[in-house]
Amino acid sequence: MPPSAFHEVLVELLRLAPAHLAPLLARALPGLDPTLPVTCVDNSANEPLVVERRADLVLVFGRPDQPELVVVAEVQLSIDRDKLFTWPQYVVAMRQRWRCEAALLVIAPDPGVARWANRPIRLDRLGSRIIPMVLGSRDLPRPDPAELAGHPRATVFHALVHCRDPEDLPLLRQALADINTLPEPERFGYYEILQRHVSPSCLELAEVAMTEIHLRYYQELVDRLKAEGKAEGKAEGSHAQLLRTISRLLGRRVALPGPEASARMAALSLADLEQLAEDLLDFTVPEDLDRWLTRHSG
Repeated sequence: MPPSAFHEVLVELLRLAPAHLAPLLARALPGLDPTLPVTCVDNSANEPLVVERRADLVLVFGRPDQPELVVVAEVQLSIDRDKLFTWPQYVVAMRQRWRCEAALLVIAPDPGVARWANRPIRLDRLGSRIIPMVLGSRDLPRPDPAELAGHPRATVFHALVHCRDPEDLPLLRQALADINTLPEPERFGYYEILQRHVSPSCLELAEVAMTEIHLRYYQELVDRLKAEGKAEGKAEGSHAQLLRTISRLLGRRVALPGPEASARMAALSLADLEQLAEDLLDFTVPEDLDRWLTRHSG
C-alpha cells in the first residue's frame, strides 16, 4: 500500500528538522549525548542479494566519519505485521553500513499502534531480538509554542501529533503563524494537511484563522493569473489556464465540477471566468456553482 500524504508529511518534517529528536532519544538510550550533531542521511537499506528496502528516515549521531549511533526512524500510522520482518532488516543494514551501534525508533501518533509496536521483535529461538523505541503522542512532550516560534516545520510536526484537545489551541495558532512565513506552495500544502488531520475540536476553534488564510491564498492566486493573462496578451491561453485553475480551486473549496458544470464553465467568456474566480471564494457547498452558472449562463 502506498504511503499516505499524512505519513509523507510527517517523514518530511522530521527530515527537515531532525535535531529536536535528540533529547527524546537521549532519555530512551542511557549514555547518549543529546548535544551530538544529528545528520539525516541517505535512507536506502541495501543488502547483497536482497531487494532494496527503504526506511523512512536514517539519523546518524556524531560525526559522519566517526558515528556513535545510527537510528532507523519509522513513522507508523497503522498496524502492519510485515514491518516486524522489514524493521530488523533496516537496522542490520544500517549497522553494517555505518559500523556502529544501531537502534530502531518508531513514531506512532495513534495510541493503539504505539501499543502494538512497543514490544520486542523476536529473531530466533535463542532469544535474539530487536527492541523498538516507540514514541506515541503521549510520549512526545507537548512543547511550549513560544519555544518553537520561528521553526515552522517543527511546529507543524508537533501540531499534527498533539492537537487533539482545546488546550492545544495555542500550539495550532503558533503553527499557523509560522507556516505563513513559508513560500507559497509549501505553505498551502501544510495548511491543507493540518485541516485534514487536526482533531475537529481544535480545528473548529481555529476555523476563522484557517478560512482567512485560504481566502488570502485564493485571492493571491487569482490576481496572479489575471496579471499573467494580461502580460501574455493571449485570450485563448488565458481562458484555458484560468478554467483549469478554477476547477482545481473548486475541488479544494467545495467539490470538483462534474462534466455538465465543466462544459458550462468552458462556454463562459474570459471576463465571466474572472468573475467566477472571484465569486467562488464565497462558495460553501457544491450547489453554489450550479446557482452561479444559472445566473451567468445564456
